[in-house]
Amino acid sequence: MTTENVAVLFTDMVGSTALASRLAPDVADELRREHFSILRQAVAEAGGSEVKNLGDGLMVVFASTSAALSCAVGMQQGVERDNRAREQSIGLRVGLSVGEVASEDDDYFGDPVIEAARLCATCEGGQILAADVVRAMAGRRSRCRSATTVPAGFGRCLTSMVSTTWPATMSPWPRSASAGSGRRQVP
Repeated sequence: MTTENVAVLFTDMVGSTALASRLAPDVADELRREHFSILRQAVAEAGGSEVKNLGDGLMVVFASTSAALSCAVGMQQGVERDNRAREQSIGLRVGLSVGEVASEDDDYFGDPVIEAARLCATCEGGQILAADVVRAMAGRRSRCRSATTVPAGFGRCLTSMVSTTWPATMSPWPRSASAGSGRRQVP
């Protein structure tokens, strides 16, 4: 087992179980493959390493915090572009953290992994939540326009997280008043 500092990213496809149950199995499988293709393209462009597929999400690590944040933005923009051609919109949640992790058997363990997974689970569709330290480390190198700090308590761990917005792609959907320029409400 070794230790290293990495940025950890988790994704989750919003409502994937309900969506899959409404579709024919082959249609649901194709939708899942296309979704993961979009995510993996963003991972490759940002220089991340996929750790594992979680069924309806990914766990990815990055050597650079700004690359992880850039990947998260690229994922959201890719999903938004893809949704334009779909009858059923797909929502994506993304959680990010950074710090020292233990690496063993091509997997990662430690507080940043747990925090990124919990932030992902806390997200709404179309949202990126990151530990405040991610924003601080990424600095001006990130593609995010703004970040709002929100207190978040996870059990005994109290951290700060940021909800980010990013340059929006051209979208025909109306945005809610609470959504940032890069967020779209997904039912």
